[in-house]
Amino acid sequence: MMTNKSKKQLRQEAIRAEIAKRQSTRANLSPLDRNQLLSLVEYVGKNIIENGHENNFQFSAQWARRNSVDLEKLTDFLASERINDDWDLAVGCDPFDLMGESEDRLSWMPLDQTELEDLLDWLDEAVQERGCNHDYTLSKEWLSNNSADTATTLMALMAKGGGCDCEIVLNVEPENIYP
Repeated sequence: MMTNKSKKQLRQEAIRAEIAKRQSTRANLSPLDRNQLLSLVEYVGKNIIENGHENNFQFSAQWARRNSVDLEKLTDFLASERINDDWDLAVGCDPFDLMGESEDRLSWMPLDQTELEDLLDWLDEAVQERGCNHDYTLSKEWLSNNSADTATTLMALMAKGGGCDCEIVLNVEPENIYP
């Protein structure tokens, strides 16, 4: 007996196929593989958190020189993805969105799933008890106490909609990051 797929199921399958096709095309056009792009995003994000940014590709250029990557090819690829500077790269260039998920990630996050869930649980309680100053004071406290890479993790949380401690609790969803 054949099962009839609903129109919705057929649309969802078509969407998944189109996304996979686009990710494959991007991977073929990119001068970097997903791991290199992840390294670049982490490097740029960490440097923006620690040093600010100048609305250019300053940190991307540093990374490219250190990793012997052709900067012109890199910035041409990024421009084709509407990434115009280091800030766009850090908050809008998720290697897993661009090139497909991996076994353990749907989206970029330096913390493993248990660590992120622990952070969110702790942060939820801390925000309720102490309030939110609309900065990352509480997140930095947890990350420091748990020996996590503070700058890179904060940029990843920011890229997921966490503009401050309370927004991390409200907007960062582990099920959108881990399979």
